Amino acid sequence: MPIDLATVRLLDIKTNRVVSTKVTDKDGRFAFAPEAGEYRLEVVKPGFVFPAVSLQTVNEDGMY
Repeated sequence: MPIDLATVRLLDIKTNRVVSTKVTDKDGRFAFAPEAGEYRLEVVKPGFVFPAVSLQTVNEDGMY
């Protein structure tokens, strides 16, 4: 289900600093083009929880 107007932050794992921030479009899309490294995503949208409670024990979401 696409979520529009969610705030997505790309954080550097080593420093925990925000590298970039995007807002999803009406189709829930966003894109980052960071340099090689290790990052994590933080998503904020009132009324939603990220990551999903059902995925709290999952470390990887697969190939994509």
